[in-house]
Amino acid sequence: MFTGIITAVGQITSAQAKGDGLHLQVEVPQGYLDDVVLGDSIAMQGACMTATQIVGNTFNLDISRESLNKTVGLDTVGPVNLEKALRLNDRLGGHLVSGHVDGVGSSHARALEKYKASPKRLRTTLTTLGLWISAASLIGTATVEIEQDGLSAKA
Repeated sequence: MFTGIITAVGQITSAQAKGDGLHLQVEVPQGYLDDVVLGDSIAMQGACMTATQIVGNTFNLDISRESLNKTVGLDTVGPVNLEKALRLNDRLGGHLVSGHVDGVGSSHARALEKYKASPKRLRTTLTTLGLWISAASLIGTATVEIEQDGLSAKA
C-alpha cells in the first residue's frame, strides 16, 4: 500500500527488452534506498513495482507488458515519481493507494480541468472517489461533471 504522496524523483537510466516487457534500472537520490531490501515494493508513476536488485543508489525491476500498457513514462529513459511502500507503523500523510493501475487517462489542461477516460473507467473513478495521476494523490474539493467524452473537475 502507498499514500499517493511522491517521496522522490528518480531517473530511469536503462530500459532493456526482456520477454514482452522491460528490465529497468532506476537511479534514486542518495540514501533513498537505505531501508529498502530485495523484493520490496516501490511505486513508480503510481504503479507498484518490485525491486529485483539493489546496488548503491540504483535499483532494478522487471515490468510486464500489461503494466506498460496501463502506465505512462515507464517505457523509456527519463524521470519517474517514486514512493516506497508503507510499513504498518508509518504515518499516513495521504490516502491508501494499492498501486494497482486500472487504466490510462489524459489531462486536457495545464491544471486538472478535464480528465478523459472510458465510460467504464469513469464509473470506477467515481465509485472509488480517487484520482492518482503519475503517483500524485489529488486532494481537495471539486465540482465533478460527467460528460460524454470524459470527466470534468473544476476546483
